[in-house]
Amino acid sequence: AVVSTQSTGTTHSKKTEDLKQDSKTDDPMLLNFNQVREGELVRKEVIVAASQQADIDIDVGDPLQQSVTSIETEAKPSPFKHTAHLEVLYKESSDVFDLLPEEYLPDYKSFCWWDDQGVFQCLPSVYLAGMPKCGTTDLFDKLTWHPQLVAMVQSATDLTPIKERHYWSRGRVGRPGNFLTIRRRPLPKVQFGDIVVKMGAKRVLEDKELRIVDGTPSLMWDLGGWDDRYPGFQEPPYSNADLIWAVSPTARIIAILRDPVERLFSEYLYFWKGEKMRRERRTPQTFHDDVRREIRKFEKCLEVKSLRHCCYATKLYSVRLRIALGVYICYIRDWMEVWGDQFLVLTMNEYHDNPTSVLTRVFSHIGVFVPDKDELREFIQHSKIDNTNSDVKKSFGDMLDETRTLLQNFYRPFNEDLANFLKDTKYKFYQ
Repeated sequence: AVVSTQSTGTTHSKKTEDLKQDSKTDDPMLLNFNQVREGELVRKEVIVAASQQADIDIDVGDPLQQSVTSIETEAKPSPFKHTAHLEVLYKESSDVFDLLPEEYLPDYKSFCWWDDQGVFQCLPSVYLAGMPKCGTTDLFDKLTWHPQLVAMVQSATDLTPIKERHYWSRGRVGRPGNFLTIRRRPLPKVQFGDIVVKMGAKRVLEDKELRIVDGTPSLMWDLGGWDDRYPGFQEPPYSNADLIWAVSPTARIIAILRDPVERLFSEYLYFWKGEKMRRERRTPQTFHDDVRREIRKFEKCLEVKSLRHCCYATKLYSVRLRIALGVYICYIRDWMEVWGDQFLVLTMNEYHDNPTSVLTRVFSHIGVFVPDKDELREFIQHSKIDNTNSDVKKSFGDMLDETRTLLQNFYRPFNEDLANFLKDTKYKFYQ
């Protein structure tokens, strides 16, 4: 088995046995790892300070057990900004990397190969990675209208399109696809072989120009359970940006954001709509009380942990009021540092105000032809995906003014950091 790290026109491969060999060192407290991306050898040193014993046992099984308390890396440019090594991902998801080919087939616009059983398989080459309640459903619909962009499918025999699968963020490590599901016992991991057959490779075999689109909005932010898998780590040892780069390094990534205050309120209405809201007697005042509680949790976390730790520590917060998801800088920085100009960030406002222009930019970013603007404009006018909470909001009412002020004050410094990082004031969202 090999790990493929394909770049445009070139494929770099590294056998998994070589990856294991890389991690050997004479000093049990110092692990030297090598990584290859686009022909450039990147060396990172990972200091493992966990045990006073000379022989440290780091077993990356299932569940993962590690006795690591800190991680420091060389200040060198690296696609794995926060990752100890690709080996971490391999051990966590060997079923994925064992099935990947030495190199992907040339000429196909998705990441495709023939497996050992002679079955044609593909992975997506476009990821609409986030964020929830920011217009991803409508944008996905517009993307897959393009004749060169196709959705994943229900199964190998049922070609009904599906927007999101939550495999990389959840199923891969044995978490429910619906994060609201509470399990008394851990779920088994979803095996990669069972999921890859649902990518829709059959259509790509018939047309090499087709690019499969994964529209899973949890991909940007959801590393749930990382602290259980890596006890003692102060931050996640990798992000999903690293994971997707490891399997499809020339993919195109898209994220769409909105005012985090409005995003949070929209999500709250979505999770509490209908009978749940009536049964729990949810009101603007209960929303305000919940917001105050969750802000206190986040600020308390920041007193002892890094911002990155607190953003990814999802089990600290209410599952129906995910306040950390609006701290976009945490996630955007992780993805931008890995993907660079392969990562496109949009706002829901600009998409709403000028969809034709935004879609033209998105199609160019992906690398497909740009449709005639009149044809595109006509499609947009006659296509609307209803995934809003307008009816719920009418019955619930707007948030209290004091709640809006509280949230704006909470998010403002993070928005400013994002605007500075992306060098665009539109990411301040409000002044």
